[in-house]
Amino acid sequence: MSNVFAFPLGLTGITSPAASALPGHILTTWWSPLGHILAPLTFLIGGYFMAKYVKKHWPLTLSKVLAILAVVFLTMMCVSPATRIGYVIYPLNFAFWSWACQERHVPAPVLV
Repeated sequence: MSNVFAFPLGLTGITSPAASALPGHILTTWWSPLGHILAPLTFLIGGYFMAKYVKKHWPLTLSKVLAILAVVFLTMMCVSPATRIGYVIYPLNFAFWSWACQERHVPAPVLV
């Protein structure tokens, strides 16, 4: 539990030698209380807009759900104060599967 939520949010007190220069880390080193404000605030604001998007575009396809998850993971990774650059594999994975699961519209063959 601490590796999934507490570490990326900077709540463990452990510094990582693999820390990256993403915006959340840079802003936290500039002003440390921002680390405990930025990620939860982004989560709440993003959750509000995501709920509006889902309500407007309902029903969602698997491809759209995976694309939304890719954007959410990328956004939260960028604002987390203690993230690692290796975490980028998660949004890239969701984006790939979103692309792979898209419905392909193939024209029907013409019968003569």
